[in-house]
Amino acid sequence: MPESHTSGPGRRQRSPSRKKFSLPRDRALAELLSHFGVERLRPGQVEVIESVLDARDTLAIMPTGGGKSLCYQLPALIMPGTTVVVSPLIALMKDQAEKLDMKGLQPSR
Repeated sequence: MPESHTSGPGRRQRSPSRKKFSLPRDRALAELLSHFGVERLRPGQVEVIESVLDARDTLAIMPTGGGKSLCYQLPALIMPGTTVVVSPLIALMKDQAEKLDMKGLQPSR
């Protein structure tokens, strides 16, 4: 398990041995953004996605339409393993699964 470093109360920073992704300059991420039809990230998305890619516990609170879905979809495609998404609305879960299907990505149901 990678070593974590603390900076301030309750803040974990990434281990120096972990690769830091550069958004949106990272070519692989730029290609994924293109796959999703996104030209650029919205305010707050860069910080959330970088935090997730740096393997930090992350909580994103954004308004409706703020781009939360992309904040977990992009890291899920880049990082190894399975991503579990908990959503309080069944309609939202179905909508997200349909959008992923249309993009050629197969969500588990």
